[in-house]
Amino acid sequence: MAQSNNTILQQISLGILILCCLIYSPSILNAQDGDIEHLEDLVEDLEGHDKLEAYNELVEYYESRKASKAQKYARQAVRYGRQHYSQEVRSQDYDGQYQWFISHFYLGKIYFQRDNLLESYKSLKGAEKLAAVLDTDTYEDEIDDYLDDIEDDFDGGEDLAELTNI
Repeated sequence: MAQSNNTILQQISLGILILCCLIYSPSILNAQDGDIEHLEDLVEDLEGHDKLEAYNELVEYYESRKASKAQKYARQAVRYGRQHYSQEVRSQDYDGQYQWFISHFYLGKIYFQRDNLLESYKSLKGAEKLAAVLDTDTYEDEIDDYLDDIEDDFDGGEDLAELTNI
């Protein structure tokens, strides 16, 4: 009988926990949306690696929700990185260059998902070059997999290199 009461109490506790999660989860989602909206407003006032990191957070957030918005932020991040880091390879701001590398990867991934294989190839090759400069193997396997898939679609990398002027 005591064991039966414990089982009933456990089931009631579990039910209350599930009910609380269902009640409070919409407010948690709204808090995230509010944070993202704040980050979108804030990103224009940021500089350096902070700006790139904010762009990358926006890309991560929108990637599965709204691909066009994710692509917009990834393109802005790559453009910003090009303006601020392309002449400073191996500069003191490793974090900024690293975030720029991440931006290239995200943009290549988004282009791939949207079947824009030439642009994907360019962005992923940019990520690959930056990874070599930064001596990082972050996303190395994923980049290789995407590049292999793209090259398979184009019957090899030579055609792609010619088409993309790489």
